[in-house]
Amino acid sequence: MKMTDNSRHDFVDLIVKQLVKELPDSGAEAIEPIARFSRLSTFLRKPVMEAVGGQNDLSEAEFNVLAALRRSGPPYHLAPSLVSRSMLFTSGGLTPVLDRLENRGLIERKPDVDDRRKLKVGLTKAGLELHTRALKSYVEISKKLTGVLTKDQLVQLNDLLRILMLTFEDPAVE
Repeated sequence: MKMTDNSRHDFVDLIVKQLVKELPDSGAEAIEPIARFSRLSTFLRKPVMEAVGGQNDLSEAEFNVLAALRRSGPPYHLAPSLVSRSMLFTSGGLTPVLDRLENRGLIERKPDVDDRRKLKVGLTKAGLELHTRALKSYVEISKKLTGVLTKDQLVQLNDLLRILMLTFEDPAVE
């Protein structure tokens, strides 16, 4: 069922209503989008990681490394610093993630041809195939999770979220 009006209320509506009643001049209405982002993040992260990670035996950080390498284009090699910067989410510590992926034969580390003191991280054939399967799972679960929105609503949501993201992201992001 696609919801196109505001006739239903969620938990955030309840807590904001209670706050406004107790503290009418507090401006508590401003917390609505942030509280919804926080709750949605909790609700969305689990099914996404079950679909992407569980079915493909990948942690979120491992998936993000494979995705960063894949997005770099053939030959799917990047310096570790570029892997870290191009990940959708931060991994905390990249080296242990790279170690796990290398031990599983999903990535390889090779000396940089331009500077043998540096390393390049690259997808192996197995890593490329696993990323393809994991991305397919990610797309499928994303469609399912956003399926309650009309096409126009999804475009509007993306436009609004982009505006907010641009206030936080590094201006050097291309």
